[in-house]
Amino acid sequence: MREGYFRHLLLVDSDLNSFRVVSLKKVRTLFSWRFGMILELVSGNPRWQVELTFGSPTRITLQEVKHLVSTDFHRNEEFWEEMGDFEKFQDRVLSADSMAQMFGTFRDFHIL
Repeated sequence: MREGYFRHLLLVDSDLNSFRVVSLKKVRTLFSWRFGMILELVSGNPRWQVELTFGSPTRITLQEVKHLVSTDFHRNEEFWEEMGDFEKFQDRVLSADSMAQMFGTFRDFHIL
């Protein structure tokens, strides 16, 4: 597990409460005898159960969430553009009138 990769991670819930991750603790390595999990373990990409500690919640506006998502679209352009219907997805996310609509868009495009 890379040290500190979770720093500055911001999670937003459906009520527009935002939570910063302040610490992460590895609880255990997840393992089963399925071929895919054995391959992940051997290739150095195991799955872990982790315990997250969050800071105090703060309110965030829908516009701020849209700005954060839009910034990620631009920062990770190559990743997002691998989607065949990225433009449609992006338009729906950025035109959402609520977090429920935004989450619904992620579900509709199989990202949640």
